[in-house]
Amino acid sequence: EQARLAGVSHVRRTVVLLEVEVALINSETMELLYLSRDSEPNFDGRGIPVIMESSGSGFCVDENGWILTNAHVANPHQGDLLAMASELPIATQTSIYAVFSGTQERHHAELVKVADDDIDLALVRIEPFMGMPHLNDFNLESAAPEPGGDLYLLGFPLGNFALQEGRTVIASTFRGILSRIVDGSLQVDAGVHPGNSGGPITDPLGRVIGIVSSVQATPEQTAVYTIGYGIPIADASSIWPPTDPQATEDE
Repeated sequence: EQARLAGVSHVRRTVVLLEVEVALINSETMELLYLSRDSEPNFDGRGIPVIMESSGSGFCVDENGWILTNAHVANPHQGDLLAMASELPIATQTSIYAVFSGTQERHHAELVKVADDDIDLALVRIEPFMGMPHLNDFNLESAAPEPGGDLYLLGFPLGNFALQEGRTVIASTFRGILSRIVDGSLQVDAGVHPGNSGGPITDPLGRVIGIVSSVQATPEQTAVYTIGYGIPIADASSIWPPTDPQATEDE
């Protein structure tokens, strides 16, 4: 029991809330796009800025500030935004911030790499700092338990909308079982909610075996929050370790 608590607690400290803002800007002048009360897109500051905000989870895998998450968290779909002003010279500007569990400081993060389309994973990086929580022994070889085995999901369900300690964010821990492994995905019987995406899935000793990716949907497109899916950690080999041998060295 002590080993279980210590292992899961170590991983929880490395979990980050990722806050993502996607703004539309003029690709020529870099001015922010606004939407007037009459729903007219403009660069004159009339109305409200066109900014999409979203959040998700991730976790820091080494001392150099590398964070694994889902591609749909770090690089959300921007089609609806771009359609609002398709006739204007539009570009997108994405800002990502990471907040470690138990803290309130926002660290600017850079999207470094997105995996292939069929793997919903991305790698972002923050500037490392003294005392930064990170996994001590992260590797891609931790095997999932047999179906029926215990596992833990860590992350930020509903982001900042969930109860927090003021500005300090606290990651949630969900306990469940591995239901089955099907079509290359881990099906988990545990609480999975919007905002959990990108968070780690661990075995009882805190070894990361996967990354939360989605929830089950019914034919009516309603979510079944007790059936979730994760990406096996071995699939992160397409983006980890970074291909640049200098990338993991402190600047």
